[in-house]
Amino acid sequence: IKKMERVAAILFIPLLLSALWLFYNSYRYGTFKNETVYNTIEIPSGTRSSFTLPDGTFVYLNAGSTLKYPAVFDGNNRHVELNGEAWFEVVKDKQHPFIVSTSDINIKVLGTSFNCSAYAYDTKIETALVEGKVEISGKNGKNSFLMEPGELAVFSKQEKTLAKSQASLDKYIAWKSGKLMFRDDPMNEVIEKLDRWYNVEFQVDDLEILNYTYSATFSGESLDQVLKMLSLSAPIHFQFLPRERLNDKEYGIQIIKLTKK
Repeated sequence: IKKMERVAAILFIPLLLSALWLFYNSYRYGTFKNETVYNTIEIPSGTRSSFTLPDGTFVYLNAGSTLKYPAVFDGNNRHVELNGEAWFEVVKDKQHPFIVSTSDINIKVLGTSFNCSAYAYDTKIETALVEGKVEISGKNGKNSFLMEPGELAVFSKQEKTLAKSQASLDKYIAWKSGKLMFRDDPMNEVIEKLDRWYNVEFQVDDLEILNYTYSATFSGESLDQVLKMLSLSAPIHFQFLPRERLNDKEYGIQIIKLTKK
């Protein structure tokens, strides 16, 4: 035991010096500096979730969405990054504007309620303002304008244009009440929303189907019920394909084939 104590005492000093040297270099090169720590919340398809940010702002994330935000808002603004769709009820703070950054636009607010749909694979980004005021601007600083309640701002990813208009916002915010609402929407947008809502994948062989438009409101219906109503309103037929078995315990995503009647 005495020999072990002497060995421990001899090893303690070099170990202590090594630890101090590592700490010094870590601090010198920024490892222990006041770096911002970020949290990321990912919501898989088929689910939705709500939570509160560090400043008290309420966020409701739609299916297939991701939100990145700092663990502590300690800068000149409250900056978050969105990929997908979210409803925000922002706590007012004039000294620290709340900024939502998407792939192509920034949304700057002081205190307001609005919805933003900015999925990476969608062709447009839609911002629906319910209360307060927001400032919309492109990533290049161009096309900046203020929005009033009841307005919808649409950014076209293909045309790189940003425009706003008065609109009925019900269908843009219905999802947070558990509803799927379509109003003369093209079938490709209908399919994309059903993909995320029910965590399935559609296979469309005849592209003419994508030219159809659809209007309906669903609240709590199963996927099978939705598809039956869809086939009654449009000349299409649906078929559930066998799910691919990935291993002994898991299966691949459900694929639904759409064909013309």
